[in-house]
Amino acid sequence: PAAHCNLVGLYPTYGLFSRYGIVPFGSSLDQPGPLTRTVKDSAIITSILAGHDSKDSGSLPEPQRDYTRTLDGNLPEGLKIGVIRDSTESDGVDDEVKERFTAGLKELEKLGAKIKYVDIADLKYGIAVYFIVSRAEAASNLARIDGAIIGNRVEDEALKEMYIKTRTSGFGKEVKRRILTGNYVLSASHRDFAEKASHVRAMIRAEFEQAFSEVDVLTSPTAPTLPFELGDDMINDPLKVYMSDYFTVPNCVAGLPAISVPAGHSSNNLPVGIQLIGPRLSEELLFKIGYAFEQHTRYFEKTPANYE
Repeated sequence: PAAHCNLVGLYPTYGLFSRYGIVPFGSSLDQPGPLTRTVKDSAIITSILAGHDSKDSGSLPEPQRDYTRTLDGNLPEGLKIGVIRDSTESDGVDDEVKERFTAGLKELEKLGAKIKYVDIADLKYGIAVYFIVSRAEAASNLARIDGAIIGNRVEDEALKEMYIKTRTSGFGKEVKRRILTGNYVLSASHRDFAEKASHVRAMIRAEFEQAFSEVDVLTSPTAPTLPFELGDDMINDPLKVYMSDYFTVPNCVAGLPAISVPAGHSSNNLPVGIQLIGPRLSEELLFKIGYAFEQHTRYFEKTPANYE
């Protein structure tokens, strides 16, 4: 997550950016997005990259637009921001992350936003849905990379051995883990995993839509924990690493745009981010809010070396 590197991260509406030329992972989830120093930089890049591309069948028929035109440092009048209740009440959220997030909410209130706490009951299933859907789609998409036509080939006299050696040497440990998990949930005896994940995904999408009937955008910490330090044993625990995406995965599952903006540092100078989630194609609104927050707090100017 962008919160782990003190940068602005944009996750665009599904289909807003072309995926042409990108190796597919999860076709119903894949969406490139810029990682930048400031909100304006992200808006500039989005103005260039967003728009329809006939070479991507999932590309939305949206015209290009200037996403920087409304960046004036002010929030829209009467803006209602919904705070996802898990952001402050979940035991899995680090205390310092909660502290910085709560301070960020107060800054948004100073700018004129109205804060309302909302429940996304099925948010807790977002990780599980993403885990199943992404692995199933990854196993299917990456099956083509076998050295025959696509991908580097490790030569062998027998065709089967060529496949095995190519995929053994070509994929890393985590990729292999995801492919094997995907094959497992797609197998005949476990196909109900994928079917149930699809149903829960629709439920999550419906709950987000319901929330947006009450508020303009939603907010949460970008990540529930502080960044892993170099050499931290947690990096070797896949489950704990996956859970760092707790707040960023559900909106991707629902195909919704989000932006992560720096929200300060912890007591030991590790970056913390605040995330804003909007309805489909609300990138311009997210940029406007993120820019106002950024210019008001100026956290993007502060690094661990000069943070006070």
